This record gives sequence, structure tokens and C-alpha cells, in this order.
Amino acid sequence: MKRDYGANRELKRLLGERGMTAEELAARSGMHYGCLCRVLREERPLYADEVLPLARAVGGVGEA
Repeated sequence: MKRDYGANRELKRLLGERGMTAEELAARSGMHYGCLCRVLREERPLYADEVLPLARAVGGVGEA
């Protein structure tokens, strides 16, 4: 089964668009920097429980 890293690529694109570093995103989202780097390099997929905190941290969604 081949993994789809589309969400990872979109996250990386948003970082560049917003001028945000991986370090800033890790701090804002609460995700461990090493895990985030693996996500951005497409070495591991995003998990469902990580998507919302990351989206909020890059400004992709508003607070509920």
C-alpha cells in the first residue's frame, strides 16, 4: 500500500507561503520538532490528531 503525502506537502507549502520556520511551527503547535521534520520530509504521514493543532498553528483554520 502506497502512502499519500499530500497533506505533508500542503503543510510544507503553507510554511513557505507564511514565511514560518519548522521551529516556529513546532513551538506553536506543540509537536516535537523531530517529528515535524520527518513529516515535512515525507518520512512519516500526518496522524489525524496532529492535523488540527498544525492547521491552527499555521493559520489554516480558526479557533472553534
